[in-house]
Amino acid sequence: GIVELKDGRLMMYIRTNGGTQYVRFSSDQGESWTKYEPGNLASPLSPATIERIPWSGDLVAVWNDHSGWHNYPPGKRTPHCLAVSKDEGKTWSKSRVLEGDPDGWYCYTSMTFADDRLILSYCAGDKEVGGLNRLKVLALPREWLEME
Repeated sequence: GIVELKDGRLMMYIRTNGGTQYVRFSSDQGESWTKYEPGNLASPLSPATIERIPWSGDLVAVWNDHSGWHNYPPGKRTPHCLAVSKDEGKTWSKSRVLEGDPDGWYCYTSMTFADDRLILSYCAGDKEVGGLNRLKVLALPREWLEME
């Protein structure tokens, strides 16, 4: 995905099998990009979603957090977590678990804001139900994003 930073640069974040989301930046509206480099969102081979919170200007990320904050099996698309960055993605708050079934799979999150809520939709499932065959929708109040 791509998010515009406050200084006008674009930040691209890319899922990899390297244990973290990779990032690259563009200062010319995407005509050219810096080299890929490891970012600071530890994750399995699973995508992240990052958007700007309209009422605070901070960034919010939803991804499968494998930083070690949460005790879950490595390599799986769980837990499904949310964190906030107040410094344009340089650092992130300790993530909060949205979905935490150790046998669950959560990914492909879309994000939109409505009034004072964050609306998330994402794929979910597990081996018992045949994989990613559920669509989940979750509305979080503004207060849920006020993280330190």
